[in-house]
Amino acid sequence: MKRVWVGIFMFSMLISLVASAAGPVSVSRDRLLLLALSPDEPPAPSAPTAPAEEPNRVKIDGFGGYGGPMVSYLWMDMSPLEPMTKDRGLDEFVGGMFFVGGSGGVIKDNFFIGGFGFGGSQQVSGKIDGGFGHGDAEIGMGGGGLIIEANSGKGQMGVVLGAMLGAGGIWLEADGDDLGPDGEWDASSGVGLAYPYLGLWFAPTEWMFVQLDAGYMFFELDATGGDYWSDSHLDMVDGQLYGGPQVNLKINFGSMGK
Repeated sequence: MKRVWVGIFMFSMLISLVASAAGPVSVSRDRLLLLALSPDEPPAPSAPTAPAEEPNRVKIDGFGGYGGPMVSYLWMDMSPLEPMTKDRGLDEFVGGMFFVGGSGGVIKDNFFIGGFGFGGSQQVSGKIDGGFGHGDAEIGMGGGGLIIEANSGKGQMGVVLGAMLGAGGIWLEADGDDLGPDGEWDASSGVGLAYPYLGLWFAPTEWMFVQLDAGYMFFELDATGGDYWSDSHLDMVDGQLYGGPQVNLKINFGSMGK
């Protein structure tokens, strides 16, 4: 009999533990009656839901892209190249370089990022002093890289602050009987480019605008060493070449995202 009471006690303890773990449960008599009479009670009405939205449409405010041709003029000191020209009896190089190129990229919230490229050359020719006949000389330069700009303006006009950063090359060539058995000479070198600038833009239409900017083109050509001597041991360059003031004119087609 004792074992029976122990079993009942243990069973009651187990029920107590399960009940305490599940938490108190209290059901009123009225609730029990309602459940008995309405076994299939419908759920409480849910809160009204917002009407379904239309599918999202692609709309990016302030985003655009544009590009087009670019012409530039660089003022630079050509006197270090007089051994190629004046000292041989040829006309001197004009004190500057004219370039043709292009640029393009994307703009978001008045910040533009893109790329550029350009190139140009200048040539002089004539009769060489000392009875050596006809000769010529040429300088060429080209390059490309990254453009970054900050634009500001409303309507059809605005201002731009930017920079072109990249790399390029400068090549020098000369022909004539005074240069040795081959009658020709050439040398080339790579340079780094940096052109900070300030400009204005004007948009006559929504899909085209003209930009004029001015700044300073920084580069340096180290024209020393044996590469800058001819086979006849003539010094072809006297000193180093540096950059100078520059202006750019761009005609861009596209959208400024305004």
